[in-house]
Amino acid sequence: MVKYRAVFIVLGILVLLAGSIGLGLYIAWIVHPLQPVGQAPVALRLSEKEVYITLVADAYTLDRDLPAARRRLEALEAANPVQWVTDLARRTAAAGDEARAQRLARLAVALGAVDPAVRALVEEPSRNSPHVQPPTPSPRPEEFPSPLPTVVESGQFDWVVVERRPITCAEGLTTERRLVVHVEDAQGQPLPGVPLRVEWEGGQERFFTGLRSDDPGYADFALVEEGRYTVAVDDGRSEIALDLTTRQLSAQCTDGSSGEERIGWYVVFRRVP
Repeated sequence: MVKYRAVFIVLGILVLLAGSIGLGLYIAWIVHPLQPVGQAPVALRLSEKEVYITLVADAYTLDRDLPAARRRLEALEAANPVQWVTDLARRTAAAGDEARAQRLARLAVALGAVDPAVRALVEEPSRNSPHVQPPTPSPRPEEFPSPLPTVVESGQFDWVVVERRPITCAEGLTTERRLVVHVEDAQGQPLPGVPLRVEWEGGQERFFTGLRSDDPGYADFALVEEGRYTVAVDDGRSEIALDLTTRQLSAQCTDGSSGEERIGWYVVFRRVP
């Protein structure tokens, strides 16, 4: 009798456990199902956006669905996603990841990129010369990389970068670490009220020209966080000033500062006629 009682107790415990589990699943799946939590691509950090672009290129390699790739890139709300994909393809090739660089280059070319080095990454080698490999772009200096060579076709951009360089303390443009931007029309005249978008690893922000009465095309942004910045005109199709790194920029210019000490970056955008 005691033996059967123990069996009934065990069966009762199993029934209770089964009922609890079933009730839990019912609540989790039916009553209060979990909602997926996501982050819009535009809200990603700069490094995460580059991972996102790589995934878009991987998807395009598989399905060759260019409209879908365009929609995915538009979610970044970048002023010129084609240039971004092009630059990422070049840097990936320079880092030695040829397969990934080819996928990025394939997407860039499909989007209309005209950069010769990127187009060379996806061109098939001649059958008569099977051992000839497409040229690989050389790595750019890490400290203060030069701007990318750009071929501007009619109607490709509304704004182009005509100058991009470090600022020294001797120039007197700023005494603290800043990004100084100047925007001008097709004739070189300063333009006030032009929106600009700056992005860095920690986020992004919008700012405008017109801060100075003596120079309506002037705008600046404090480079508070360490890392790599980009800036573009946030109106129409704009080239992107890339790799504005804070590496070896001084925190501020003082009386004892050398005139050659770098304190920031200077970028000039010009409207395309």
